[in-house]
Amino acid sequence: MSRPKFVYVTYIVSTAEQVWQALTDPAITERYWYGFRVAASGRAGEHMTAIDPDGKEVHRDVILVSDPPRRLAYAWRPLYDEFKHERASRVTIDIMPLKDQVRLTVTHDDFDEGSVVFEKITEGWPSVLSSLKSYLETGRALSTPVLEIGVGSGDARVMDAAKFKPRTVYVTYIAATPEKVWQALTDPAFTAQYFFGRTIEIEPKVGGSFLMRMPDGREDMKGEVIEWSPPRRLATTWTIDWNADMRQLPPCLVSYDIEQAGDSVKLTLTESYSWDVPEALLAGGRAGWPAILSSLKSVLETGKPLAIKMEPPKEMMAALQQVLASKPWVKG
Repeated sequence: MSRPKFVYVTYIVSTAEQVWQALTDPAITERYWYGFRVAASGRAGEHMTAIDPDGKEVHRDVILVSDPPRRLAYAWRPLYDEFKHERASRVTIDIMPLKDQVRLTVTHDDFDEGSVVFEKITEGWPSVLSSLKSYLETGRALSTPVLEIGVGSGDARVMDAAKFKPRTVYVTYIAATPEKVWQALTDPAFTAQYFFGRTIEIEPKVGGSFLMRMPDGREDMKGEVIEWSPPRRLATTWTIDWNADMRQLPPCLVSYDIEQAGDSVKLTLTESYSWDVPEALLAGGRAGWPAILSSLKSVLETGKPLAIKMEPPKEMMAALQQVLASKPWVKG
């Protein structure tokens, strides 16, 4: 059985050198890492440390790879008593320069099955890296997220969404209000800024129509509103319309959950399916959502979207033909 693995991608308007410094300089980490001072500027084989806001050492990790400003990897083992029974896991940070920005990928893996640490880091990394992005793009880090989950009072779903199982989840924290995030998700003037020029047309009610158009007016995605609870939760079915082959696939369910988190908003995107989708076919969403939501965050915090060009991954298109030949969603 494969071990748990966490991967998080974000796009930041910055340079590789600035991102590297922000990840390794304790004077900078404490500004966005909620007061933690992380010193990681050593060479392979040396130790990196993390000091909490009370001055207590909570990490003493071994640097495995130090290749500034492109890659940092280390054996990660927290010193908290509740985690001492677990062996060290591995963190790999890759920084790829793009035009006017960088793509930052954090991979945290090599956990044992049932790891308690793994459950913690899946919440922690999105919060820290969202704060890092805010700090580098605006000069203002996020405040410590204190989760205050709001419950929407909108209409109930009109279909049984329980049969859809989550396959892709992406979390980001945004210095905005729930109302502003909701507007960014449902207003065509907003979506055109961060969704690669695409505009949304949505009928604001459960059972309403959902349509996304390309910049040239062609239909890109279409579906139906399943949940409408402003400004807390939006869920719609998605059917890809721009490609005749993809049009044959069953719809997926895309949901956005908006929660207050201290002075920020926690936005969770979940892409769910009613059938056993091959990993290769999920590659498009797993590459696209980090770019889309990173750009959304930049729009709301700086007023400027990211300039990112995306193409469907080749492995996704190859997997599509195999899926259409076998039609695994047809039972019987």
